[in-house]
Parts: sequence; C-alpha cells; structure tokens
Amino acid sequence: MGGHAQLILLLGLLGCSGGGAEGDEGPLPRAVALVAMRTDGEPLSVYFAVEPNPRGRIDVRVTDAMALPGPRGVHAVGTSEGGRWRLVEEVRATTEPIPLPTGPRWSLLRLQTRQAWFSAPGVRDQLCELPSPRCAEAPTPPAPLTLRRPGPGGGFRLDLTDGTVRFWPPHLPDGAEGERIVDGVATLLAVRWLEGLPAAPVREYLDRTFHGVGGLAATEGAVVLDGALDEWRDSVPDVVESPWQVAVRRHWSGPDDASFSVAALAAPTALCFAGRLRDDDLREGDVLTLHVGEARWTLPLRPGAEADGLVVREERFGYRFEVCREGRPPAATLPFAAILQDRDGEDEADILSTSPIFRGVPAGTLRLPPRGQ
Repeated sequence: MGGHAQLILLLGLLGCSGGGAEGDEGPLPRAVALVAMRTDGEPLSVYFAVEPNPRGRIDVRVTDAMALPGPRGVHAVGTSEGGRWRLVEEVRATTEPIPLPTGPRWSLLRLQTRQAWFSAPGVRDQLCELPSPRCAEAPTPPAPLTLRRPGPGGGFRLDLTDGTVRFWPPHLPDGAEGERIVDGVATLLAVRWLEGLPAAPVREYLDRTFHGVGGLAATEGAVVLDGALDEWRDSVPDVVESPWQVAVRRHWSGPDDASFSVAALAAPTALCFAGRLRDDDLREGDVLTLHVGEARWTLPLRPGAEADGLVVREERFGYRFEVCREGRPPAATLPFAAILQDRDGEDEADILSTSPIFRGVPAGTLRLPPRGQ
C-alpha cells in the first residue's frame, strides 16, 4: 500500500493519542468498518484500525460475511435454511430472525447500527429495525453513506473507484492516492467510523473471524537465483506475523513459531518471488503456496533446496528463499495470496496467509509494473 511515509508523519501530528487539534469538527476515528458486495456478487466485510503498524502500514482485515463490528459488539446478517434472513449478535451469540419473505431474491441494500434495508425486484424496499425483528415497507430510501469525517488536515475520507476502496487520513499532500484498502468491490453496504477501538471480546472475535489482506507491488529487474537477495533491496515485502494473518490456528504461538515475508519482482521473461521464513521446526510437509491469478506455485521448504526454479538457504534467524517461473502474466493486476503450511509433529498444520481465499479467489492483489518501467 502507498503512503507509508505520510502515515508515519500522521502519527507524529496526532501525537499517537487519537485526539485532534483545537478547532476539530468532531472526534477522530480510531478504526473503520465496512460491509461491501464484491464484483463476483459475494459479500465482504472489512475492518481496519487507522493507526499504522510499526512498518507504517494499515492492517486491513476481511471476512466473506456481512458483519459490521462496533466498539462492543458485531452485527452479522445472513440467510438461514429456506432463505430467510437472520440477524446475529456475534459476540453474545444471540440470533433473531428477520420476517422477510423467503427466497433468494431479497438482497441487503444497506446496514446501519440498528437498521437494515432490503430490496427485491418489483416490490417496495423493506426497512427492518434491529435488533428487534420488525420490518415494514421503507417510506424513504436509505440515506447516502457517509464517506468523509471532519478533522484536522482535511479529515478522513473513503472512496470507491473502479472496484478499489481507498482511505485518506489527514495531512496527506494534495494529489496523494491514499491507502489501498481492498480491491474487487462493486458497492458499499455499510460504513462505520469508530471513535474507540473495540473492547476485548470484539477484538477476540475480529482475530478469530477476520483475516489480514495484503497486496504486493512488483518491481522491475533481473534475478540471480542464488538465495542472496541482493537484488531485492528496493522491493517492499508483505510480512505475515500477526494473529489475524493465521487463517488456521492449531498450535501457533507467535512469529518465532512461524512467520514469513514475500516480495515480487517482474523480470523481462519471468515472474519471481523472494522472502524470509522463521520456523522453529522446519520439516517435511512445510509448504509455501503462491496463488498467482489462476496458477498455483507449490514450494516445498527444504533447506538447501534447488529445484524447479526454487532456492532455499538457511540463515542466522531462519531461512530465505527465491523462486522464478518462466512467463510473465500480461495483466497489470492479479489476485494473489502466499500461504504457509506449518506442520509441527503429527498435528494438523497451522495456516498463515497474506490474504484469505474466498471461493477459490485470493482477496489480495499482485500489481505488475508496465513492461520496461
């Protein structure tokens, strides 16, 4: 994502406190939650805290459900058997049916804190009061979503253009493109600005249900497959080391147990990846899989491996790898995910990922530079 330096500057300007300067119009949000519909017609919910992590990047988390986190609870809307809609308060695990007619033709139009609008072809929209399951014909359409919050330096704002949701914190210079939050979005169904970060039960729910989504921007250059990584110094890797990047957690105890980074480089006639891996017990069955568009690169992580365009080298605190495959995709942007299977003993593997995969399609992206750049 772009804007790292500006986001670090943002922390200094705000004093890392979440408070604003004199004359602010309202409190500064600490986090943002979204519910969206993807371009393939599937739901997508997004949560991100405004403060960057130590690497200066915003940690974005997603799930393939309609779930709107708040500071103390999470409202989730979905369908049950027979196609009837239901509302679930996820943290307290209470369920309320919504008395809409059954059938798949009803779709969610808008979700707010205590209201949901539903639409269907040829009939009036329905407005449901939440959490009590009362629905009636909507007297007016839902108000437009609020995509801007006042504050210093121009405030906070969101934008959905060409399927990409971007976020602008205060003090970004004129013309800055903003933080790239998520791709492949057709429409936004809900936006919630959170002045306070979620309480402990909600944070636990977010770590369990939402998973980090990352993206890579490949640089242009040439690669020597020797495991030295000297030619990768200008690349910005995606780093997987946080609880919400562990898609399946059986025995994972932290970054020393298993973590990795991955970067991309577009050579003239090949596509290459490199990174570093930490694993307290690298063994047979530990595999890194790169989902690149429709292709799958399966990389067995054996120290000293040199086969099929893959080189793995041991270093002081773990391992490093390089891999290249002939052929360079013509598309400028591809769905992408790097997924590590960490197997300790005979137990089921922990799965760490740069992005989750929804119905076979990675939520993350790989962006390739124009040829010759």
